[in-house]
Amino acid sequence: MKHENVTLQVNGFNVDAMFSLDNRDNLFIPLLKHLKHLKSLKQDRLVAFIAAPPGVGKSTLSAYLERLSKATPDLTPVQVLGLDGFHHKSDYLKSNYLKTDAKCILLNDVKGCPETFDIDKFLSYLSQINNDQVMWPIYDRTKHDVIDNQIKIKEDIVIVEGNWLLLDEHKWRDARQYADFTIFVEALEADLKNRLVERKITGGKSKEEAEEFYERSDKKNIVRVLKHRLYSNMTLQLTKNKDYIKKEK
Repeated sequence: MKHENVTLQVNGFNVDAMFSLDNRDNLFIPLLKHLKHLKSLKQDRLVAFIAAPPGVGKSTLSAYLERLSKATPDLTPVQVLGLDGFHHKSDYLKSNYLKTDAKCILLNDVKGCPETFDIDKFLSYLSQINNDQVMWPIYDRTKHDVIDNQIKIKEDIVIVEGNWLLLDEHKWRDARQYADFTIFVEALEADLKNRLVERKITGGKSKEEAEEFYERSDKKNIVRVLKHRLYSNMTLQLTKNKDYIKKEK
C-alpha cells in the first residue's frame, strides 16, 4: 500500500506523519466533501467533532484533514481547534483535588482527565463559535499551561478535536448539541498502551516511569473514553499498521 509522508504543525510542534493514499482518496477526501455538503445546508459555521482516546493520534489526523482541505481543489478549507486549551490553569490544577471514595488526588497528578478541564468555559465558547470575534485558547506544551485568546476562528468549517468531546457524562454530553457532525476514532487498548509508553520514553521518561504513568493515568482515560461515549455519525478504527477503517453502523 502506498503512503505519503507529511510534516504537520501539531500543538506547536512539527510532526512527521504518514497516511495511506487509499485512506486519503477513499476516506478523508470523501469526508471533507461531506462536510462541505453539510455546510451548504446551513447558514452558520459548520462544526465537526473528532473524539478519541489518548494515543490514537487525533491531533495529527485533524491537522492532516486541515492540510488536505486546503490543498485539494473544490474542497472548503477547514480549521482545527483543540479541546486542550480548556484545561484549568496550572495554578488551579496544583491547588485543587479530585475527591474519590478512597482519597483526594491532586488534579495536576491526573492532568488530562475530564475533571482537569473547565467544561463550563468550553460550553460557553462553543455557544459563541459563530462569533468571529471569539479568540480560541490553546495549551502551550512548552509552558505546560493554557494561554487565552490565541486563535481567531475564521473558516466556515471547524473541526474541534479532543478526548472527551463525546463523553456521556454530566455537562460533557451537553457539548454534542453544538456539533453538526461527529467522528469517533477507536483502537485496541494494547496498541494504545504501546504508543503512549513509547511517547513518554521519547519525552525523556524511563520505561518504568512511562509504564507507571500509563497505569496511573492513561489507562483509566482510555477505558473511560471507550466505555462512556455518545453516538457518533462516523466511527473509524485505527489498525495496527496505523491506517484507518470506516466501521459500518
